[in-house]
Amino acid sequence: MKTPDENQDEIFKIGAVARLTGLSTHTLRKWESRYGAVSPGRTKRGERYYTREDLESLSIMKRLVDAGAAPSDVARLSHTDLKRKSEQLAEVESAAG
Repeated sequence: MKTPDENQDEIFKIGAVARLTGLSTHTLRKWESRYGAVSPGRTKRGERYYTREDLESLSIMKRLVDAGAAPSDVARLSHTDLKRKSEQLAEVESAAG
């Protein structure tokens, strides 16, 4: 399990992730429990914290879900695959004008 330390890049609490991604804290918790979308670390007090990569993955997942993908489908993708799908979506959107 991840634990915060000084060597880690930025870490984000669930409220910050909600604001930055546009996902509610409820949705973040559900995507975690239902689909294993991300596995946030926990502080000693049990609070969730997310890494920059978690934040990026969740932002991409929201974009793909908003475009019609099922959360269960995108939650299984690796960060690299999520980025690839996001690029494909951008190409389609660009071509559509």
